[in-house]
Amino acid sequence: PLEGLAVSLGSLRLDTVADFTGHPTFEWRHWGCTTPEVIGHMKSLHRRSSDLDGYHDLRHEDKMKIDRVWQDGHVAGEDTPDSTRGSCSSLNSREKPAEKILTT
Repeated sequence: PLEGLAVSLGSLRLDTVADFTGHPTFEWRHWGCTTPEVIGHMKSLHRRSSDLDGYHDLRHEDKMKIDRVWQDGHVAGEDTPDSTRGSCSSLNSREKPAEKILTT
């Protein structure tokens, strides 16, 4: 699993916020580890990809990745590094944050 593997500086990542016993907790994912289930949940909360918090701060190529995922419902194969395929797990909030953040 990728637990403990920090996201590279400047990499696109996904931040999800959840309630854990009454306190907000953050969960970080490599962009390539974003599952169709997570994408479906984002789409149920936001009408357009551009409505996601952090979208407008992203580089153009990262926006294109988000828009493609919004349309296809899954992360493109080329955006999932071989080292992460089949072994993705969430990253915890103690890890060094990456520069590019997309929050649901």
